[in-house]
Amino acid sequence: MTAESLFPINEPFYETRMIENFKELIDQSEQLYSDRPAYKLKNRDGVYYDVTYKKFRHDIYYLGNSLIADNYSRKHIAVIGANSYKWAVTYLAVTCSNNVIVPIDKELMTDNVLDILRDSDSIMLFGDAKYLSAVAERIDELPEGFKLYSFDETENKALLSYDEYFEAGRQMYKKGKKYLNDVTLDKDAMTSLLFTSGTTGYPKIATHSFKYPLGHFITAKYWHNVNPDGIHLTISDTGWGKALWGKLYGQWMCEAAVFVYDFDKFNADDILPMFKKYNITTFCAPPTMYRFFIKEDLSKYDLSSLEYTTVAGEALNPE
Repeated sequence: MTAESLFPINEPFYETRMIENFKELIDQSEQLYSDRPAYKLKNRDGVYYDVTYKKFRHDIYYLGNSLIADNYSRKHIAVIGANSYKWAVTYLAVTCSNNVIVPIDKELMTDNVLDILRDSDSIMLFGDAKYLSAVAERIDELPEGFKLYSFDETENKALLSYDEYFEAGRQMYKKGKKYLNDVTLDKDAMTSLLFTSGTTGYPKIATHSFKYPLGHFITAKYWHNVNPDGIHLTISDTGWGKALWGKLYGQWMCEAAVFVYDFDKFNADDILPMFKKYNITTFCAPPTMYRFFIKEDLSKYDLSSLEYTTVAGEALNPE
């Protein structure tokens, strides 16, 4: 008996599915996991609820429909804001409609945000009203026709409505104008344009192709160890690359539900009870968060739901 007969060359050890870009992943995930939870979100009353893979895919397609109807293709479109469902939908609608997403750190000063918008050749910015309002006051410093779409209801006349733009795409989709269905993506084309932190100089541009997200299957499955029947929480600012590979890319490929949580000021006592309350099974955060955790009386909290925890986002102290 030969080694080749025992271990056939180039044959997978388990069932696989071919995916060349994130649009294919989203379509396949809806077919495979339709009514399973993709996100766990908090409503205005502070109550968490589930968003299914089916709804998530449809919402991405509705917003993407509006972008395509406005003839946006290979355009650079920026997004800024807190961890939110609308942020995730925007990110994927932009990329799946064959445009380039430019995520911006919400902690940056307005001068820096304007620099990024200009340097990235962005033509519009989606985001939370409080961040867009500062940009709106200096809109004359951006190219003519630059658009600002607010995730929130606002009385600021300079901000357009995300909800209305989304609804327009939904209505077109319901009437059979399913533009995003016909989009073909080049797996080697640029899909995201990120700016580095600038800790060693001026922030630099890092670009990723449509193949980049697929590589993070390994991140989620073999490092985060996400559980298809569990809930994953990553703490990361949306302007960081970690927000993408930590709570969006690989997690979806592994059928895990993503817990969406945001805060203006980190408070360990707010987060620690959530592990038990929402049965969070896998968790990733920067070292600083863990330092805050261990200063608490951990005996007061039930962390038994956690199966695996990881750390990323900054350098570890020698100790």
